[in-house]
Amino acid sequence: MIYYVKNGVLYTADYMGAAAKRIIGDNISSAFLNESNKTFVITRTNGLVEVINENGLRLRNIFDKAVDARFQGNDILVMEKSGRTTLRSLSGLVLKSIG
Repeated sequence: MIYYVKNGVLYTADYMGAAAKRIIGDNISSAFLNESNKTFVITRTNGLVEVINENGLRLRNIFDKAVDARFQGNDILVMEKSGRTTLRSLSGLVLKSIG
């Protein structure tokens, strides 16, 4: 699956680049896909980190003051506005903290 963020909206497309589908909108700054369980971790411009499924259904809020977040295996690496970096589980629990 190909995915991209354009003007704050997350889109997916097939591998040929056709049939773009709007997944979720409203101020998304970045999104990363976990291929193994077909979920996205998205970071909004207001700092909210969420996990959504491939259809755009919100599964969980992870953190609310982040700069960026991405998958690290099945866990989520969150770069916080405070400068701290935390490794969190899919349920939002802090596994490790750096800084």
